[in-house]
Amino acid sequence: MEEIKSKLNDLVLELDKEYRQWYRNKSKQSFRIWITLQLIAIIPGFIVSVLVAISDKELLMTYKLLIVVLTGLGSFVGFILVQPAVRLSSQSVLKSIQGFIV
Repeated sequence: MEEIKSKLNDLVLELDKEYRQWYRNKSKQSFRIWITLQLIAIIPGFIVSVLVAISDKELLMTYKLLIVVLTGLGSFVGFILVQPAVRLSSQSVLKSIQGFIV
């Protein structure tokens, strides 16, 4: 009986060690993806702000399409890519925790 308890304890410790490493790696990967997508969403808005601030009315009319495209790109990335990526990452981590506990 002691041998079985010892083997089960070793198995739990091994799974815990491997799972923690996997969780750390997955968390780092999710954060890198999230921060990259956030920057893609923020930078076009910043560029547009600078363009508008330094341009006069005639120059602003010339770059009207660029301004619309850049702000649209930022909005698209922010709405479509960032939120589902964070949600999927959270769900996968939650499922793995539940699977490990059960």
